[in-house]
Amino acid sequence: MFNINKYVYSSECLMETEEKNLTETEQTIIIAMSSKCSLQEKIQDLQKIAANCDDMDFVVNINNLIRLWKVILNDRYNNTGVAFLAKLQERDSKNDSLSAYRFFSSYDTALGFLQKEKLSIAEVDVYGEIWRMELDTADPECDIYYFDNDMRLTNIVGCSNREELKDMKQFRYMQYEPDVDLDYSIKEELKKIVYR
Repeated sequence: MFNINKYVYSSECLMETEEKNLTETEQTIIIAMSSKCSLQEKIQDLQKIAANCDDMDFVVNINNLIRLWKVILNDRYNNTGVAFLAKLQERDSKNDSLSAYRFFSSYDTALGFLQKEKLSIAEVDVYGEIWRMELDTADPECDIYYFDNDMRLTNIVGCSNREELKDMKQFRYMQYEPDVDLDYSIKEELKKIVYR
């Protein structure tokens, strides 16, 4: 039985959603978009769905998504030709100003900065971002790593020119706009997950 509470912060449409059997596609999208559990938990849960799914095309899509995430995770330790930008921001505030970011030469130092900053404001609900951005290019690409209030890695978004994205079908841009047919209440819930 799919436990939606693991992935979704409580809301008015949770009860309605809990009462219905979600399709494997809906479950997968909810897991992938969730900011409530860690990326490692999401990978494990998606692997369970894939292991029990009869639709082999869908299993390929799930495995491609997991593979993409793992490639982006591995790339965080490749410092060649990139800079790392990090910011810690209070939840529900919007500050995309460049001055909100600090610049680092490695993922580890950027993550250390986020963790140290969080310790100094423990009582404030925040989220963190680390951007791995290409240097010396007119149109820089970036990977983005998102962290929750406990500084757990919960989401990653890869740059649009990644080779791995060519294999993606249903889930290519799912973290922002699911492109599959979903029940309206689930679409509304997914928006809340993304914009929490």
